[in-house]
Amino acid sequence: MEGDAFEMKRLVLCVLLLVLVLSGCGDDVNTLSFTAADSGSEVRVGAGDQFQVVLESNPSTGYSWEVTGEPDPSVLELVSHGFEGADADLVGAAGTEVFVFRAVRFGAEILRLEYFRPFDDPPVAERVVEFIVRVDDASWPPDDAARPSTSTTSAPTVTAVTSGTTIDSAVPVSSLFDGEGARLARVSGFLLDDGASTRLCELLMESFPPQCGGAWVVIANPGLLDPELSEAQGIRWTDLPIVLNAQFDGERLVIDDPADSVVPTAADTALVEGFMSFVENPSADTVLAVPFGDEVVLGLSDVAATSFVRNELADPATWVIDESEYDGYAGPFSILDVAKRPIEITIGSHGRCVGPPVPAPEGFEGYRRVSIQPATATSCLEWWTVDFFVDDAGLVEAVTLDLFGP
Repeated sequence: MEGDAFEMKRLVLCVLLLVLVLSGCGDDVNTLSFTAADSGSEVRVGAGDQFQVVLESNPSTGYSWEVTGEPDPSVLELVSHGFEGADADLVGAAGTEVFVFRAVRFGAEILRLEYFRPFDDPPVAERVVEFIVRVDDASWPPDDAARPSTSTTSAPTVTAVTSGTTIDSAVPVSSLFDGEGARLARVSGFLLDDGASTRLCELLMESFPPQCGGAWVVIANPGLLDPELSEAQGIRWTDLPIVLNAQFDGERLVIDDPADSVVPTAADTALVEGFMSFVENPSADTVLAVPFGDEVVLGLSDVAATSFVRNELADPATWVIDESEYDGYAGPFSILDVAKRPIEITIGSHGRCVGPPVPAPEGFEGYRRVSIQPATATSCLEWWTVDFFVDDAGLVEAVTLDLFGP
């Protein structure tokens, strides 16, 4: 009898342990998990439930994900946030950032996360994901919130935001990413400014305040625009779609005034081709193919460093800018070493990868700006620009190099 009782107790203990193990496994299996591929979808949870958002990240680049838009913490609470490296033994390896959230009570919120470098001024998001979180089937948008228009055809568009040459008809934002690359474009969409960046959105989501829906593109120099904007909770937007004439550089819209100045001329192309021939074979003969002025200033970014007479430019050593450090890079810096084909040409003020435009060096603000940048850069760390400042006679009076900080 004692042996039977012992066996019974052991059986009960094993059953209890099995129940606990299965219960713990069930929690892991049932945890909702979302990635960037789910951006724009709804998250439906009950009060007390948890879910996670898992996003690819590489902190060694300076970029990280942050929750923006400030969802109501009484409805949605951030429980934890951490980084999981793909290879813990490899310094600088990419991995994922994992955000765990808990639904607190009945309600609905927009959950928005942005991938940017917080030390940039201003910080501009490289990637954005957002979700509508509905706790206990709360309605979205809230019944008492006004819904912004989401139609691009229900109201007339605001045209001629910039002056200059236009294209016959405006295209939607999504058409910019068709693989054709940089070009002059006439684009329609909704302007939205969330304080971190200004974007042209193909649609506005049915949220309040609204967020971008569908395709969107960052506007590199929004200061040239002055449309009528609605505002709520730190978000500003146009209720009606607008039309912009701008240069699409493969990543952003760069607005120039007038818009027709962004088209390279035959003289611009000849300047660039002459310079690249000189870069590939520096000599007293090849330097003559570039329309340099009698005296040329070389510099970094918006700082004019040193002035040289034309004859000195044939020597590659002249192109070395003797700075020990610049924006996280160790110097000195040679413009000739950085400029490599394949390249693309831009005209006028341009963005700095995903950052705002850098102004011209002091004294060259009124000059025509002809720039070359890498045509095949896959990240901001591969981006560079060589800017030529050309006077009214077509002569290059200054050349500057800029890099995007690591």
